[in-house]
Amino acid sequence: MTIGQRMFQLLDESKREQKELALYIGAPTNTVSNWRTRPSDPPAKFLIPICEFFGVSIEYLLFGDANEKKTSNVMPNDLKYVVDKWNYLDEEWKKIVIGKVSEGYKEAMSACTTNTAKSR
Repeated sequence: MTIGQRMFQLLDESKREQKELALYIGAPTNTVSNWRTRPSDPPAKFLIPICEFFGVSIEYLLFGDANEKKTSNVMPNDLKYVVDKWNYLDEEWKKIVIGKVSEGYKEAMSACTTNTAKSR
């Protein structure tokens, strides 16, 4: 079994969607889809995030060693909830959410910079 085949077996077993995997690993959804339709393995840069998503070891993903497979789900339920909700947003709402998150991040970074400067 190839890495790609094992990855899709894990996806099917976990009853999760390709778009969840794509979002988690930072790959376009159509790229993940292409790995299935044109049987190919994902590039090396995605292997560790794929393992994290499924909660399996790199040894299991690469070689299929059942002794190395971990069964814990690394993606916490609260993160899964957020991903599920994100997937139902249309593009306009996604832009709004990203804007709000960016604003909050800038405010937090500004506060950290101010606090660091005060402590010196």
